[in-house]
This record gives sequence, structure tokens and C-alpha cells, in this order.
Amino acid sequence: MNRRSVPARHRRRLPAVAGLTAIAVTSLTACSGPGPGVAADVEGTQISTSEVDDFALLLCSLGGVPGGEEAATKSARQQALTLLIGNVVAFDLIDEDAVDPAAVEQAVAQNAQARETVPEDEVATFDAFVDDFSRAQIGLVELGRESLEEQGQNPTEITEDVAFAEGQRLRQERAAETDIELDPRFGSATAGVVGPSSEQLSVPVSDLAVEGSSAEPSATLGGLLPASQKC
Repeated sequence: MNRRSVPARHRRRLPAVAGLTAIAVTSLTACSGPGPGVAADVEGTQISTSEVDDFALLLCSLGGVPGGEEAATKSARQQALTLLIGNVVAFDLIDEDAVDPAAVEQAVAQNAQARETVPEDEVATFDAFVDDFSRAQIGLVELGRESLEEQGQNPTEITEDVAFAEGQRLRQERAAETDIELDPRFGSATAGVVGPSSEQLSVPVSDLAVEGSSAEPSATLGGLLPASQKC
């Protein structure tokens, strides 16, 4: 299978949040995993633990939690890692050259109001994710449109929602066959969805749809979290 290399800018480490309380320390020699400081290795693309922690705190901030929170809940960290893995898988599939810069700019602008509510030390994390998320979502629409046209569907009958759904399906298929190595402290991953470690783990692949039901990011990133998983 031919795979695209994820652009370097999409592998960047997001800045550390000052005062972040470390998650309970587990001896690295006592468990297997992708390596020290790495939350997940997605076929060679690494997502750092600090990146996940920073993004989980951001999701908590946007979820309406009062100030003073220093550590995100485990479920928020799992959700943050799921979303980050989703971006990596998407960039492995989409053609970034086909992503309209104007559409990305518009999608980013839709989050301007939410950005104003973000603590100053989390703004860089917000900006980095919104940009990547927007490119991934718009790229999935184009990917889905191309796939449906190749299947013989009339281009004039392919709506954005239908194209996005097809793009999501293709990403879910890729995630299911992608080698994802997780730090056991985060749980385990099924088709790119991170959840509790269990031999009985059953996570609907459609959970990836929490990233939005349209080609645009939600008005507030906190909306990406189910109510039960907000901090």
C-alpha cells in the first residue's frame, strides 16, 4: 500500500504547558510501550505525551471547567489522543495540494471566538491543532468526493456531508489497518479510538465522527468531547 509521508509541520510537538502536573509515574521498565515520553507511535509518526497532556488541558478549558485545573481527566486524555491520532491517519491519506487554503482560513476563522477564551499559555496549542484539524477535515471531504466519483456517482449529486462521510469511512478503514503502538497508561486503541485497556474492549469505529459531522471544525473545540468525558 502506498502511503504518504506526514508533512513535518504536522509532526511538530506542541509547546509544554507551564505547571502541568505529571500523570502518576509508572516505571517504564515495567511495561511495554513506544518509548519514554511518547504517547503513541502511529507507524513511525510519534505523538508525545506532553502533546497529549497539553491538548487534553485545552479541551478541558474549552469544556467550561472553572480555572485552576492542573490535570486533565484520563478520559479527556484518551479523547485528546484519539483526535491527534485521527489527524495523523488523515494526513497519511489526503492530498494536501488539493486542500483549498481559503477553506482552511475560513475554518480557522470560525474558531476565533473560542480562541479568545483560551488561557494565554494554551493559545499555541489551540492554533496548532485547529490548523491541522481544519486541513484534515477539508482534505477528507476532497478524498471522499474523489472516491465516490470513482465509484461512478454523479459529481453534482455529491454533497459536502456525503463526501465527508465517505472520507471518514476511508480514514476509519486506514486506522483499522494502521500499526498504532500506545503507552499502556493511556489504555489501548481500536481503529484509532483510544479507550480503557480490556480484552473485552469494544469501541465503535464511528466514534471517530466526534470530530464533526461537517467539513468544518466545530465552533468550539470543547464540543468535540462527549458530555461524559468533559473534565
